[in-house]
Amino acid sequence: MCNQAIVAPTREALPWRWRFFIFASVIYLIYRLYQVATWLLRK
Repeated sequence: MCNQAIVAPTREALPWRWRFFIFASVIYLIYRLYQVATWLLRK
């Protein structure tokens, strides 16, 4: 313990499912914001 080097934990890459989920969520939120903006402008 005393003379051991400190090793930073390595970060694992995100699985493709999480990347897809995040990407789809961002696209959905942009679409919903667009819908709200058009709805407010037409009112």
